[in-house]
Amino acid sequence: TGCVSIAAEAADITPRSCYRLRRHPKGAAFAKAWDDALLVATGRLVAIAFERAIVGTPREIWRHGKLVAEMSIPSDKMMMFMLQRLLPIIYGQTGPGNGTVEAQIARARAALPTTLGALTDVDEESPDALVPEDYLPQPPRDEGA
Repeated sequence: TGCVSIAAEAADITPRSCYRLRRHPKGAAFAKAWDDALLVATGRLVAIAFERAIVGTPREIWRHGKLVAEMSIPSDKMMMFMLQRLLPIIYGQTGPGNGTVEAQIARARAALPTTLGALTDVDEESPDALVPEDYLPQPPRDEGA
């Protein structure tokens, strides 16, 4: 889904539990599945970004407490961001040895059923509070992990 709260609800667990399991020493399979799911979900984000750059975001115009107009305003910032990133994506400059973005997404999509199948329950240990690091992007995991 690309959204922790939606995925957690579908799995009938709390987002907090997701973050805790992600950083738990026995949660490597969950963390791998998380990383793969996020990579697969990037296609949705790209579509939204293009739509915001081209079509825009809906805006309401109010005057004296009354709605007088609705319009969509394209995002010049998003357009510039997409244009700056477009050529590296086309030419596959995503980092040494990683291949194109499309290849990375294809690998993640192919691996996702296996990584999801490897998930197991983790015994509850002392509950840890969420820490700010839970919300930071995680570095790529070693394929051997």
